[in-house]
Amino acid sequence: MKAAPLAQLNFTSTLDLSFPTILATATVEPWMLLTIEDKKRQYAAAKNYLEDVLHSALATSE
Repeated sequence: MKAAPLAQLNFTSTLDLSFPTILATATVEPWMLLTIEDKKRQYAAAKNYLEDVLHSALATSE
């Protein structure tokens, strides 16, 4: 099982925590793509949670 070459990574954002988009090739296993999608969902959920906590903290300090 080979990892995708660096040339096949496409960074969609300049954020440090952004996830690269890996182009589907014969060397990328389907479970790898599912794992990446799952991590993207976890990242989005964590980001939303932290934004909610921040807004809540700002609202209570006023």
